[in-house]
Amino acid sequence: MSEEDILRLVRQCCAEIYVVDPAAVTPQTTFEDDLESDSMSVLELRAALGGHGLDIDPSDFTTEMTVGDVARLAHRSYLARHTAG
Repeated sequence: MSEEDILRLVRQCCAEIYVVDPAAVTPQTTFEDDLESDSMSVLELRAALGGHGLDIDPSDFTTEMTVGDVARLAHRSYLARHTAG
């Protein structure tokens, strides 16, 4: 899965969880200010991404992050999982 594929998936999950127009979710969208994220919605997003095999360590995820930041974390997790020997 490419970083672009993962970004698309993160954006889609965010649009569904935060009930916003998918076009409004960009890599620069912040969880805290733009999506008004709380701890429950962060858990829901982590679970949704985990369902696609994209695990993000809770200690790495903060609401100050952007959608692009989370996509990069998810991509690193994906690469670590799929390139580990």
